[in-house]
Amino acid sequence: VNQLQVYSANPAHDAAKKNWDWDSKNGDVYTKTLSLNANTTYTFKAVVNSDFYGKNETTLTRQNQSVALNTEGGNVTITTDIAGDYTFTFNTSTKDISVTYPVAYTINYGVGTSSNGWGTVAIVPDIASGTFVAAGTDLELSATPNLGYKFVGWYSEAACTNQVSTANPY
Repeated sequence: VNQLQVYSANPAHDAAKKNWDWDSKNGDVYTKTLSLNANTTYTFKAVVNSDFYGKNETTLTRQNQSVALNTEGGNVTITTDIAGDYTFTFNTSTKDISVTYPVAYTINYGVGTSSNGWGTVAIVPDIASGTFVAAGTDLELSATPNLGYKFVGWYSEAACTNQVSTANPY
């Protein structure tokens, strides 16, 4: 039997256990990628050729991602901080198991507006100019020119040389 056994609750309760066959084997290295929930503690052990590999009271974190296991049983735990794909790698020669965590980052864009005193700019949802928003956030910009001025467009930079749109609202 070659598996990664993962418990999402108390390991004493087999109902919470899932046996996952390894995705691949390359020489002495087995790998398995699992989609795990955020903010959850998972307990696991490696099974190779019916031998159980674990280590009592060992927790892997982003800072300590590898540990040498032994056949004395025991379990290894991780606590996930974000949901995503976690890759477990077990080397049968060194008995090291490691967990690769998903990348946790968000791309943010700064939203800046200026009417140079020639009118006002409204952003929906209502956020202040200079606020950062996550990539993919929908915003609507509306320009209201002062009396005697005309709206001519939206630009990607303060010099107003690269026009993005003439739509209002945009």
